[in-house]
Amino acid sequence: MINKSLKETLKSFWENDLTNLDEGLKNYPVRTHLEKTIGQTVKFFKSLNDGLGHPAILAVEPFNEPHPSTIPKKDFEVKFLVDYYRNVNSEIEKFDKALFIFIEPRVDWIMPTDTGGMPVKYGAAPLEVKRSFGMDFIKNVMVDKKLVTKKLETYLPSDLNSISRFGNNGVLSFHYYDTMAVASSFVKIPESLYTYKIEFPMIFIQLVHAATERGLIPFITEFGAFQEAEQIREYLDLQYNQIDAFLLNATIWNYDLYNTKEGKDNWNYENYSLLGPDRKPRNVDAVARPYPMRSSAEPTLIFFDIDSKYASIVLEGKVVTEEPTVVYIPFDIHYSPEFTVWSTSNELKWDRMNNILYWYPSKDQDYNQLVVGKGKLIKLETELLPEQSKDLASKTIFTNTFG
Repeated sequence: MINKSLKETLKSFWENDLTNLDEGLKNYPVRTHLEKTIGQTVKFFKSLNDGLGHPAILAVEPFNEPHPSTIPKKDFEVKFLVDYYRNVNSEIEKFDKALFIFIEPRVDWIMPTDTGGMPVKYGAAPLEVKRSFGMDFIKNVMVDKKLVTKKLETYLPSDLNSISRFGNNGVLSFHYYDTMAVASSFVKIPESLYTYKIEFPMIFIQLVHAATERGLIPFITEFGAFQEAEQIREYLDLQYNQIDAFLLNATIWNYDLYNTKEGKDNWNYENYSLLGPDRKPRNVDAVARPYPMRSSAEPTLIFFDIDSKYASIVLEGKVVTEEPTVVYIPFDIHYSPEFTVWSTSNELKWDRMNNILYWYPSKDQDYNQLVVGKGKLIKLETELLPEQSKDLASKTIFTNTFG
């Protein structure tokens, strides 16, 4: 951020002290104004449907990508950002105690250095940003193939439950865009998928831990990749593999109906959209994957191999409902004209029109498994499955073919 006026505006907002004499404002509590406005917005939507609220509204995100401006990052998160989220949550709960609140750390916490955070001071001059913004880091990892320890660090307090009711309705909302991948889309630096394969598990462990140690639900509310990247399909697949491995909530950015060759996503020269010019799909096979939309027991494994098309879902523990587990099958993209299913129970129903497989797990099993393979298959190739799936293969004996 290099615009002086914008830096001052943000600083005034976080400090809740805005002076704009042209508008007749002096020491105006601008942050309080937004906190109250969010509360009134929640009040309006809660009044719908005879006080039941709007069924599509599950949560409130008080601030997208909060930037500290010139405030030191630790002071910003510990003092200003937490205070803002606490006040917003108090306003929300005056009118609706069922809504989640999305708590997002400072914007740069996922930009790793040896100490955590952006490797340049806030408000630096453009040339300093260009020299400092991770370029040594990029060279070390992508060009020289030297693996470095990436440290992600947020200073949000670990005892959030003592500050507000965040333990009941708090979601740690964060965006993850890899610094190397973004840089290589602008500067032609050789990409190393091997590096991502090694480092992504370590990074995602930190992302998840940042939420769980604070008693919050982890949710990657933005991730994705520039469509110009040479290995974007493989890169997206690696991201989804980590999301599946950690059973994360996630939302990919983005789906732009108006993407063009010249304007790209029509924002900041970004080009993330799964729809390209003329609304042509791009790399959707990496995104469209089998997954349980609703589960009748707790999921412990979600797996998909983009090359073999094998997919596996494992549920652990007691089946808690008579309703089926509802599994989305991307039939037209991955499994046409037919696919084979192996499972620990034989109660399956295929809804071809909606690409939905209804699966009733066995109530007699401690672990239930569903495996999907492309084509009419005789043998389950267990060597292509993860270890947990292999361990359950002897009980995954019921077979059906659907088309």
